[in-house]
Amino acid sequence: MRKYKKYYQHRQPYQTKLYTERKLVKGQYRPNQARFRREVLAAYGRCVITNVEMPEVLEAAHIVPFKYHGEDTIANGSPMRMDIHYLFDAGHLRISVDGDVFLSDKARWSYGASIPPKIFIPNQINRDFLKWRWDNYNGV
Repeated sequence: MRKYKKYYQHRQPYQTKLYTERKLVKGQYRPNQARFRREVLAAYGRCVITNVEMPEVLEAAHIVPFKYHGEDTIANGSPMRMDIHYLFDAGHLRISVDGDVFLSDKARWSYGASIPPKIFIPNQINRDFLKWRWDNYNGV
């Protein structure tokens, strides 16, 4: 027993070496993303689909995606809960200009009862952007 104690006496508990690693990552630089999120959450305050009001789980979703030159404006943004945003971007959740919500079969199986069939589209959202998304974009 004594040898065991002596062996570990010189070590401090939970002592770890910290280091940083740099990686080159390919992606788009989006300098306005933080401002876009702040403005969209301030304008709406809740997820347009689920009405969740917790900013910790809300993201600002682009209606016309950034990669298709979508604006970083309130008119092109909608606050969505993180998982709902992923469904929206993957094409599993679609929103018509009239506010009808359509789910893919896969999403309906998992989310069906928790997603309303129709939502209120806030006046700030540009309906032309919703129409563009409906006509041109069906997932990543």
